[in-house]
Amino acid sequence: MASAKQIQQRKLELLKDLKEKRNLITGSHLLLRDQVNVSKKLKNSIRKNPKKWFQGSVAAGLGTTLLFKRKKQPPTTKHTKGFSLKGYIIEAVLKALKPAITSLLTAQLKNYVERKQSSDQTDH
Repeated sequence: MASAKQIQQRKLELLKDLKEKRNLITGSHLLLRDQVNVSKKLKNSIRKNPKKWFQGSVAAGLGTTLLFKRKKQPPTTKHTKGFSLKGYIIEAVLKALKPAITSLLTAQLKNYVERKQSSDQTDH
């Protein structure tokens, strides 16, 4: 059998070996974690090549716009169905009288406002 001193020495060797293995595993773990970290890789890539990322985003935006762009529909023409000569004459007369009617109504409104203001001032 082994002596107590040899057993103790073997235990110390095993503990030392265990500590080295733990350090190796921890280092490998940190290295693997950095390699797998997608967000960190993406940030580093953007920092290293901002111009390429900007160009890529512009191209992606334009591509998406072209992909989802609606096709222009031809303009619809307004059909004047059912208008007779009588309808055209009435429309022309109303268009011709519009400025006269507008000025007449404006004058009437001004007179009404002036009368209202003068009656309010005499009441006070």
